[in-house]
Amino acid sequence: MPAIDLKPGDVYTKSKRRLYYVDQRKFREVGNSVVLTISKEFLKENGLHPGDTVFLDEEKLRSAITKKQTISDEIDIAISQALVEYDSTFRELVDK
Repeated sequence: MPAIDLKPGDVYTKSKRRLYYVDQRKFREVGNSVVLTISKEFLKENGLHPGDTVFLDEEKLRSAITKKQTISDEIDIAISQALVEYDSTFRELVDK
């Protein structure tokens, strides 16, 4: 698998032998509320528009959000690139 050009903030996670891109977002305060932004691409892909009312399953959200640990961006990039670049090698080692 070829290396992917990752930048600080890009994170890939491996789950069930597949790589998934994980977006980083920040919570921010707006008045008396806390806001978490969603990309326009996500809205478009899911037929949503600004101002739409949606239902939120907090139990599923709990497992989908993980607080970022305090690891430097360089280490995050190195780990992510190694997972992508050496995926087939890691799989072979697991199968031995």
